[in-house]
Amino acid sequence: MDTQSLSITNVLGPSQSDRTRLIPLRINALRVKTVAERGQINRLFEMFYNVAGVRPPVNNIGYFERGSAFPDNWGGPRHAHALFAGIKRPFNDVDEDDKVSVYVLSPRYVYRYQPGMVCVAKRESAPNNAVFVVYVKFDHDDRSGEILNWEWVTESPDSPGLPDGFEARYKQRLW
Repeated sequence: MDTQSLSITNVLGPSQSDRTRLIPLRINALRVKTVAERGQINRLFEMFYNVAGVRPPVNNIGYFERGSAFPDNWGGPRHAHALFAGIKRPFNDVDEDDKVSVYVLSPRYVYRYQPGMVCVAKRESAPNNAVFVVYVKFDHDDRSGEILNWEWVTESPDSPGLPDGFEARYKQRLW
């Protein structure tokens, strides 16, 4: 996959102060470069589909899903159902954990790498008992932000739709 084609500029997510107002989110270019250089194709597919809300840019995308409805209009963080502020563990930089917010999403699907002659991306059901989280640092004016990372985490058995142990993971639930 060509790393120059990995630029996505129109990701939207709810503002931390007003969840009805969508703001632009840029994806951290260094994170994308690192993921691409490590050959983490599934993480790149997650970035495109579960973060940016677009299908991965691979030839014949949708080949395996030709019998199902497309597109499913996922849309990424704009469909977050929870937002936490601050994480209770060190992030990448010293003293940055208070500045990191976490969108929580429950996407229905994920794309996975599947080697093949026709297409290398196959849409699958999202993992059971998991939620998708997107780590964001909002700009000072809360009019934009930067996506720092993303991952699947175990879903709480006691609070469906939220990460397991969210009380110990995050400092404050904003909505």
